[in-house]
Amino acid sequence: TTSAASSRPATADSLVSLERRAAYEIPTGTQEIIADGALVFKNSSDFPVHIRKVKPVFEGGGSGLEVVGIKIAPLRSPGDEPTGIQRKFPPNKAVADRWQDAEGATVEPESIVMAYELIIGFRVQAGTHHVTGIQIEFEADNVAFQSEFSHNLTLCRMENPSSTAC
Repeated sequence: TTSAASSRPATADSLVSLERRAAYEIPTGTQEIIADGALVFKNSSDFPVHIRKVKPVFEGGGSGLEVVGIKIAPLRSPGDEPTGIQRKFPPNKAVADRWQDAEGATVEPESIVMAYELIIGFRVQAGTHHVTGIQIEFEADNVAFQSEFSHNLTLCRMENPSSTAC
C-alpha cells in the first residue's frame, strides 16, 4: 500500500504514451477494416482510472471514415507484443482473450499492469483521411480528465490497393 503523502494522484497527465512517433499510410479496399494498434500507453498514477470515451481526431472531420470498434488490451509482460497495424479488426493476436471495449475499461497503475494497447478499427468508405490524434476521456475518484495523444495515420480508399502509400 502506498501512503497518501508519497502517492502519485491521477491527473490529466496520468496516461503516458510509450510509442515513438511514426507515420503510417494505408490504402484500403472495399469494406476492408484496418486495426490501428499504434497507441500503447501506461497509467503513471498510483490509482486505477476508468475510460469514459475514446475519440480519434481527424484533420478535416473524417466524413467517409467509419470507426467500427475501439478495444483495449493489457500488456502484462515484455512477451506481450502489441498488435500494431493489421488488415483485420479485431486482429488475431495472443492478447485477444484480454481485449475488451475501451469505453468503460479500467486502466490499472503501471505497478500492476505494464502497459495497455488501444486498438481502433477503421473502415474507409471514400476518400483519404488523416487521423492526427486520439482523445481519451477518463476519470479517477469521480474527477474527469482528458488526454490527447498525437497520432499520424493516413487511410485512403482504393479500388485495387496495391501500393503501400495513399
